[in-house]
Amino acid sequence: MLNLPINLCDILKVNCILTNQEGIPIDPLSPGSISCKEIPQKNGRKNINTTLPNGKLITLQKVFVQKSGFIIIEITGPGTTCRSQPLPFSFIESFILCAPEGTELECNITEFDCIALLNCQNGLVTSVDLFFTICQDVEIVADTVISIPAKLCTPRQEIKINSCPMPLPNQCPAVFPSSNTSAGTQGKVNSIKLTSDTFVSTNHTFQKELACVSVKKVYDWIVRPSTFQLNFNINDLVLDCDIPPCDAHLFVHAAYICEGDLQGKVLCGNIPVQGAQVSFSAEPNIVTFSPDPTVTDANGNFDTIVTVPPGTPPTPVTITANTFVSGLPITTSLDTIVECHGPCVIELFTTDVIDCDGFVEGRVMCGGRPIEGAVIEVTSDSEDVTFAHDQITTGTDGNFFVGVTVEPGTPLQTITITASTIVEGQNIFTSIDAQVVCSEDACVLTLEVPANISCEATITGSIFCGGDPVSGADISFSSFPNIVTFSPNPVVSLANGTFSTTVTVPENTPFTSVLITATTTVNGQTVSTHVGTNVECPGPDECPCKFRIGIQGNSAPTTVNITQQGVPSTLAGTINVTAVQCFITAPMCNPAVDNFNITFGSGGTTINFIQGRRIHIDCTANTARVHGTAMASGNLFSGIFDVEIILTLLPGDTGTWQINASDLFGNTFTTTFTATLNPLTFVGDCNQQP
Repeated sequence: MLNLPINLCDILKVNCILTNQEGIPIDPLSPGSISCKEIPQKNGRKNINTTLPNGKLITLQKVFVQKSGFIIIEITGPGTTCRSQPLPFSFIESFILCAPEGTELECNITEFDCIALLNCQNGLVTSVDLFFTICQDVEIVADTVISIPAKLCTPRQEIKINSCPMPLPNQCPAVFPSSNTSAGTQGKVNSIKLTSDTFVSTNHTFQKELACVSVKKVYDWIVRPSTFQLNFNINDLVLDCDIPPCDAHLFVHAAYICEGDLQGKVLCGNIPVQGAQVSFSAEPNIVTFSPDPTVTDANGNFDTIVTVPPGTPPTPVTITANTFVSGLPITTSLDTIVECHGPCVIELFTTDVIDCDGFVEGRVMCGGRPIEGAVIEVTSDSEDVTFAHDQITTGTDGNFFVGVTVEPGTPLQTITITASTIVEGQNIFTSIDAQVVCSEDACVLTLEVPANISCEATITGSIFCGGDPVSGADISFSSFPNIVTFSPNPVVSLANGTFSTTVTVPENTPFTSVLITATTTVNGQTVSTHVGTNVECPGPDECPCKFRIGIQGNSAPTTVNITQQGVPSTLAGTINVTAVQCFITAPMCNPAVDNFNITFGSGGTTINFIQGRRIHIDCTANTARVHGTAMASGNLFSGIFDVEIILTLLPGDTGTWQINASDLFGNTFTTTFTATLNPLTFVGDCNQQP
């Protein structure tokens, strides 16, 4: 988008319309549409001595006349119309007229015209000028009585054609044909002259006399056009718009955990608006915004921080932004989910039963922020249980994974596993119960993995059954999240039961906690082992591109396929997906920008993947992809999920989304759908400015 200076006066048109007090347009020339009346003076009309062109001195009067009514201001722009509330106008002017005491003023509006003009400063509308032209016919009149010769009318008897005698010569000067005559009569009498002072017609008889008649006497009469001007500050107008010619676009994350940013942009057409003051509200009112209000920059961008109070359970919230651009009100709202569990917490998960080998996983967060570098110590209250590493460090996403080994011959029992750390001066811990068991004759698969792997490392292991090495066993490897590769994979155990493989970490991988799993089958028995480690491989291009992607309205219909505890099913509902990676509203990338969230609802079922943090991102000309981990919440899934989001851009501001998510417990979530994109969606390289 080009950073062009905005000039609303170039894209908006304005008109003024005469209305009644309710704002309904009316005919300016209809009686009473515009009030035109004299304004009485306290001491009566003032006499004005005037000399006529012929030198004669006369005395006239000064008369004050008021014209008043209502107008609305109508502003139109691309695809929209905005109208003001009815605005009263009133003009007073004076005339020098012959208007002696006892006379009255009569006024008739014969022409009305109103022209409106917008005034802009720095490209924004500041005020509206209204130019009125009113033509009026003004008379000074008084009631008077005059006498005139008149013929008074009195009723006469009905003339019956059938009984009317034949007229005498010269007594019936006019006869007109009629089809309604009796036999022997060839016409109908229309008028008959009887005397020089009296006339008879078919309707009346008239008697000539002097008559007195009450009439209006016109003392003076002028026709004059008048021009007037009004000015309205645009901020004083209350405008109602079909669709505002300017709009505020919001980018609200699908979920806010304790704290997060909210971004937006104010545009008129495709031109950014600088200096617009944007305020925020939420329903229900459980979050705060800082700053509030905020002001748009030269590119029309604005942002604020959304803070959720500690102890807030997952709650749907509608966030609204309000602003005014040249007096035009702009309001836009988007839905999200907010929650905050507390200052610093450890979330810990494991399987219900650990059979010989298993794992625990967790994430450390403070105020909703995943904590990198927290040193986690995992212990249990059972001597039959050991952990692959005494300590493990959280990755950039706050995650950690620890392998659990149960001693062969351990009967079924319930143990308590505890994870603890010190974060930001706080000593925090959490515990979880699990059942453990391991038969006496179980095969034992071991794996030696460094606590930290940088780009590449060799891992070794062994497979024994009943204390004897197993030769020729195919050992397969995998990682969660699915980051690293193994070569060879699978590998075949040697005669002494040992094996080795090389782990390779892709370039540009941040410091990430990973669970490496080795699995084999011996005599029909599946044997596995898990070891947690941290991997990384710094590269020159941590941000190969940047994007901000979301769904218009923060909601789209979709059908998802899920697997829960090995049982597949399908759910139809609505989904919201947002992701902001390396994005900055300038020609550069910011690696610290790292957030993606997914929320899905189907009736009473909710599945959310929140606090998403990337492992890798990549873009092409029309796609954006983020792969990382997120915490599952809702009433169906929990724990850490490996998540991939792929957006393919389509014509018409739409896109096809692919979501794939899975965890270590065999739960999966997949969906593909097409939806209109949030107007602030951007996918590009780091040198581009949105």
